Amino acid sequence: MLLNKDRIHDPKAKLSLAGLLVINMAGFYLIYDLTVPPNTISGNGNPVLLLMVPVTVIFIALNVFLGIKVNHFLQRQSKLTTMLIITAMVAVFLVLLSAEITFVNHLMDQLGGRPDNPNLKIYGWGWLNQYTNSLYFNQYTFTMGLAVSVSLGAAVALLQTKKSNCAWAVTPGNLRAHETTHH
Repeated sequence: MLLNKDRIHDPKAKLSLAGLLVINMAGFYLIYDLTVPPNTISGNGNPVLLLMVPVTVIFIALNVFLGIKVNHFLQRQSKLTTMLIITAMVAVFLVLLSAEITFVNHLMDQLGGRPDNPNLKIYGWGWLNQYTNSLYFNQYTFTMGLAVSVSLGAAVALLQTKKSNCAWAVTPGNLRAHETTHH
């Protein structure tokens, strides 16, 4: 296994999680900040693409690591706590999704419409260009990723708890308990 429980609870793992969080926040901010404003004309292409690849890889690593940490933490919590966290994260995700849609629509209005409009300066460049980088790397998408990771970690913990609580599940502990009570 890539990350066992001893490693994930190591104090260095907490520093790693914090480090990934800080690196990601800085990466998202840089991409957002380096996106060309709609009222500016840019002929330099999209150099921010070079930053997007490593930031995306680190963002995926952060979210996997966060999901695993949440999973291990919630395995020791009540089912109610886990359900409340899942519910809260889904609500946060939906609010952020609404904000992201508003953000996209606002930027498209500032650009004069969508990239498929032949009268625009971004016509023919598609949805990923120097004017639209911030659509993908912003505070909403960053936090939505974290909310999804927490939700998935919690859902897996809930499934693992449910599976381990089944009376019919045969585990070494269940087998020993059954042998001592029936002999």
